[in-house]
Amino acid sequence: MDSDSLSYSLKDEGKREMYESFHYWAIQNYGDSGKTKTVTHKKYQRITDILTGDEPPTAGNSKFRFWVKAKGFRLGPVDGSDPSRTCLYVPTKPVTDSNSNDTSKEYKRVAIVEDFFDIIYGVHVEMDGRGGKHAGQKRTYRAIAEKYAFLPREAVTRFLMSCSDCQKRMHLSSADSTNNESVNSSFVIPQSQYSFRTTEHDNEAQSVPIVDFNMPITQTYLNHLKYRNLHTEVYSDE
Repeated sequence: MDSDSLSYSLKDEGKREMYESFHYWAIQNYGDSGKTKTVTHKKYQRITDILTGDEPPTAGNSKFRFWVKAKGFRLGPVDGSDPSRTCLYVPTKPVTDSNSNDTSKEYKRVAIVEDFFDIIYGVHVEMDGRGGKHAGQKRTYRAIAEKYAFLPREAVTRFLMSCSDCQKRMHLSSADSTNNESVNSSFVIPQSQYSFRTTEHDNEAQSVPIVDFNMPITQTYLNHLKYRNLHTEVYSDE
């Protein structure tokens, strides 16, 4: 196997591992069992069936039909593909024509939970053919938000947290910054930036911070590294 083939195989393996980890997290947080403002394949199909009349009105689906109507979902052609293929769109905000004062709706494509990885990967890694340079958190989310609806910001942050290339770059940056800090100050974590859960270690309750994926990616990752290092040192001394 030549060096180019090996490089591609390693990239494919890394992408597969990223997908498995992220997809599991997305289903756990945004799946049908969770009450979140996201759309799974199952919900997507139900919306489509209601719009096309394949699911007739019943007393059992009246609440869901009302939600579909209130959101203003509609079916439209997929960009740059076979006109016979359609996908789901939803209005996000009114757009006013300055020349005529007419107001129209801006529609965005509905992102499906099971497709979150492909959507984010396509923007973060492959956008603009940047020659291996990954887009940052803000640029990634902005590009996604311009086209898609129902894809939470925290999903983008969680994806970037699992991106091995971005982790390597941020790990080097964090190592340089922590070398210039004292031991005590380098492990200070603002508690207001975390939610907490309780675990047990040697029969003692410990407060374990959970990473808040709505925070800026760089600070999130640095805090995560600091906590992980502190947590390891505390228990290694016991």
